[in-house]
Amino acid sequence: MTQRKDILKLAAMQDQLSVLFIVALPLIFLLLSGIREIAIGLILDVQMVEEEGTMKIPTDLLVAKKEQDIGAQLTQQAVNVMQTLQRANCDYYQLGHTLAAYHPKLYHAMNWRERYPKLDIKPKVAVTIITNGILE
Repeated sequence: MTQRKDILKLAAMQDQLSVLFIVALPLIFLLLSGIREIAIGLILDVQMVEEEGTMKIPTDLLVAKKEQDIGAQLTQQAVNVMQTLQRANCDYYQLGHTLAAYHPKLYHAMNWRERYPKLDIKPKVAVTIITNGILE
């Protein structure tokens, strides 16, 4: 489990939000049907900080909506990053290393450099807002 204190500005629901990542836990699932696709899950616990005067009273429904909006926006960005990396044949997240470590027979039976750009990599970001506050 990695703790990061990065701030990311997002435009969600017409509000400018700053999101402080508290915990980012990546999960990699290899769907081994001839290794056609890889699902990558990222679970983020975040602190939401809004500009002074723009914050609405957080209800469960509002928090759930913002979690979905931020998760969808980050998922789309992750998809774009993975597509760019695959076009460059760059295994930055070391998916090949993970495959070799946990499924060595499958890894050694293929040419990873040829197979990697053709894989269907599906990132999914799940966001949980654990606290919120006002930026002064």
